[in-house]
Amino acid sequence: MWKIRVGITVACALALVSCGQPVAPAGTPNVLVSAATDVALPDTAQAASDQLTSTNVGAVTTVTLPLIFNSTFANSIFGVETTSITGTELSLLQQSGASWVRRNGLIWSGVEPTEGARNWNSLGALEQEMITASNNGLHLILVVRSTPYWAQKNPITPAGPSCGAVDASKFGAYGAFLHDAVARYSVPPYNVKFWEIGNEPDVDPAYFSAPNQDSIFGCMGDRTDPYYGGGHYGQMLQAIYPLIKSANPMAQVLTGGLLLDHPISSCPAGTVGNSDMACFFEGILRSGGAAGFDGVSFHAYDYFAAGLGKYLNGNWQTAWNTTGPVIIRKAHFLKSLIQNYGVTGKYIMVGETALLCGRCTELDPVSQATKAQYLAQLYAAAISEDISAVLYYDMQGSWNQSQLYSSASQDPFHAYIAAQAQLAGMQVLTEVTSYPGVMGYSFLNGSQPVTVLWSLDGATHSVTLPAMPSTLIDYLGLSLSPTLSISVGLQPIFIH
Repeated sequence: MWKIRVGITVACALALVSCGQPVAPAGTPNVLVSAATDVALPDTAQAASDQLTSTNVGAVTTVTLPLIFNSTFANSIFGVETTSITGTELSLLQQSGASWVRRNGLIWSGVEPTEGARNWNSLGALEQEMITASNNGLHLILVVRSTPYWAQKNPITPAGPSCGAVDASKFGAYGAFLHDAVARYSVPPYNVKFWEIGNEPDVDPAYFSAPNQDSIFGCMGDRTDPYYGGGHYGQMLQAIYPLIKSANPMAQVLTGGLLLDHPISSCPAGTVGNSDMACFFEGILRSGGAAGFDGVSFHAYDYFAAGLGKYLNGNWQTAWNTTGPVIIRKAHFLKSLIQNYGVTGKYIMVGETALLCGRCTELDPVSQATKAQYLAQLYAAAISEDISAVLYYDMQGSWNQSQLYSSASQDPFHAYIAAQAQLAGMQVLTEVTSYPGVMGYSFLNGSQPVTVLWSLDGATHSVTLPAMPSTLIDYLGLSLSPTLSISVGLQPIFIH
């Protein structure tokens, strides 16, 4: 059973105030851009402050949910998104110990620019990456995106590919394409098993002006629809799912990673012609779309709050000193909806996550040090939420200083390796609540227990352990002298 804490007050203002989060210009949908994009955002798209602190975090209550899924896909939930699975990126993946890799790379419009005429040769480089991932034991999540002009529900002008929705009359054509892709790539030497249908589909394509509407997003949202286009997307999933499974019954269909930029108390919501994007996932469920996916992918970003160890996500009213990583509250939101609609047998994954610094014009050492501390908190929380995979975005990209690895600041990479070494394969035993002001979890892998603790309120606490530990490991993987009484600050400590 899941025992989770859900904020009583989940509705939040649509004012986009979290640090570093892009804000839509006036007259555009209430949308945040939360992944690297190939469109230029205006300077005004940065939020007001990296120094905000989260306040008014709602009271919490306990909700018990049926177990959705206990992942057996990999021994570890640790993963990274990359721009390629070659060269330096592959070497860093190997060093990190990651089990998962995500590639936003299967472009439908590139393979099938004319209906029925497939150009698989256009995927030569990507095919080699699939082989490399398989040969290195990596579970590859392959994102399928970009709707050809002939298949678009709302064709753009000038004619071209789009990240927009597929017209209902072309659901069969899309399913046929996916059937052939799965038949081709889910077998040796490629062995792709996870197929993500779009990237951040809960974005309205009107947010992107031509000719940039073929963005890396899967923008299939529709702000004129009460459920933001989620119902149409859910109907598409139901149409394509049987065709994918007929090609390979073991293929796993994931929703496109949901941006999910804020929670909402009830749907539908918003004004006529300008509905709320937070209703997209509920639109999927109420349309019966759960019959068209195996797992839910979502994105969960926190933002550096201009102080060592400090981060927040203002839209979700979460922060380092109140709730811990936003991944917890987002998971609760999705699980609650899944429960409310009586859906069972699904799992959840995080396709993108990072600690971002939208105000950093260059690599900020305090932000990077905070990111290193954040990683152990992030993955410990994710394991406790029974999340099947968590992929950090990304390995070396510089978007909002999200990179896991940089030659100028390697602590985040070392912290990722340390967290993976300590937590891979662990099952959560309990959330640690016995030390006031301290957050943490106890885990077990076989007979090997480990507890991870850090300060939740920002203060340093003296904690007396119930027994002398055999080993203490800091968040960078360095051994500390075992002692019965330890100081717990914002830097996580692993206790054996």
